[in-house]
Amino acid sequence: MRDAHPLNVGVPGACARDCANRVLVQADVVMFIGIHPGGQVTNNWMFPPPGSKVMQLDIDPAEVGRNYPNTVSILGDAKVSLRRMIDAGSPKAATGWTQHTAGLVANWRRENSEILEADFAPIRPERVCKEISNALPPHGIVRSEEHTSELQSLAYLVCRLLLEKK
Repeated sequence: MRDAHPLNVGVPGACARDCANRVLVQADVVMFIGIHPGGQVTNNWMFPPPGSKVMQLDIDPAEVGRNYPNTVSILGDAKVSLRRMIDAGSPKAATGWTQHTAGLVANWRRENSEILEADFAPIRPERVCKEISNALPPHGIVRSEEHTSELQSLAYLVCRLLLEKK
């Protein structure tokens, strides 16, 4: 999802975007789609907090509900299952929730703007991600290793282009 999309709050977790963690705490329902919500993404199962209503959609039956207690588990291909859900539902206009989450993202960007521009030596990971984002061609792909660098990459790299349908 493009970074500028109004529903994109970023990646949650231990070294990720605080605004994404806040959305998980405040949401009525959280849906994990094709991910394995382990300790890194949930910041040791703090986001969403215990007792939250959680849905998980995954193609692997061994993964559904494995790492996080689900209120609803859906077994299926993410693309096909989401298309069926969208087709079965009715479109809704943007709500106050969308505006609220956009405000959280805007605050996160303001709070992090100084570190993204900082000219420290050695260079900080956040600044590296900003420079990579600026240098990437429109269809550029970034591969990051696991652990902290991966999470920082997910938090600070900017996706400007949505891949075309094939």
